[in-house]
Amino acid sequence: MPELAVREECDKVSTAFQKQWGKHLWQQHVSIYDVDPSKRSTDLVNMIHKYSPDVVHIATHGEDRALLMGACDAFVEDWLIERVFKALNESRKIRLVITNSCLSTRVAEKLSGHVDFVVGHRDKLPDASALGFSETLYTFLADGNSLENSFITASGLANTSYHLWATRSDPTRMRFFTNDNSHVGVASMLPRASGSKGVQYNLDGGVGAAELRREGLLERLHMWLGDSVGGKERVCVFGMGGAGKSTLVRQCLVDAHRGGEWGVVAFVNADRLFSEYIELGAALGLGRKTELQSRSGEEVRDKVFAELRKR
Repeated sequence: MPELAVREECDKVSTAFQKQWGKHLWQQHVSIYDVDPSKRSTDLVNMIHKYSPDVVHIATHGEDRALLMGACDAFVEDWLIERVFKALNESRKIRLVITNSCLSTRVAEKLSGHVDFVVGHRDKLPDASALGFSETLYTFLADGNSLENSFITASGLANTSYHLWATRSDPTRMRFFTNDNSHVGVASMLPRASGSKGVQYNLDGGVGAAELRREGLLERLHMWLGDSVGGKERVCVFGMGGAGKSTLVRQCLVDAHRGGEWGVVAFVNADRLFSEYIELGAALGLGRKTELQSRSGEEVRDKVFAELRKR
């Protein structure tokens, strides 16, 4: 099996960021963690779990319904890759997965059910095309362009067999960097206002204005919830899938926490309420996770609600 230019591809990606911010400053805007392809496939899993990246870029050999993973020279089938990423991305912190490999569309399609954006390639992929795609894609992303425009430019110049899956969010609104070159994809890089206080759960730091694009609706939410006289106890946000409902609500909660307006601010996922109540209960000081896990779902829920009413 021919050796791939993986190290060169990684260098191309870092070079794209160096062009934007300079050789000595680019790492202030983005961090790259890479795994040697000769290492175990579990190293990739452990790294994703440790760093919670916005983007996972996989450069390896591919065949129909499988990718070569790790030092054992064994192809891992699409269903197993899907299962691993489903578990890894339960909190949806991974926004983009790029499978820059031959015949990777089957794998990419599987992953698209669990990641907002996935890129795959349907044919054989020469090294030169893979390198050109990576360099151009990250160059345009770093310049503040949307994921869709960056992808179109990169795939058009490199190889038209690339495909972008976006079944959960709108790629025209997804930007990893704003036009003023600040990073909007990693929550830990966003400053927290000095007014932050109280308990927060599962807020992830919010997003930048370039990704949100719902400033008017956000202001309306704040008005409805913050009016001391006519404020509403319950507000329902509804709309089509991928329209940005969760992003809007999460940003509203982030702003409320940063401004110190609420004693407890939490974003709870309805599809896994029991585990969310356990996490929230622990954040509220109702006990350790192991202790709460031993109780029934209804009991944990009631304890959480009782504590919230006190506050």
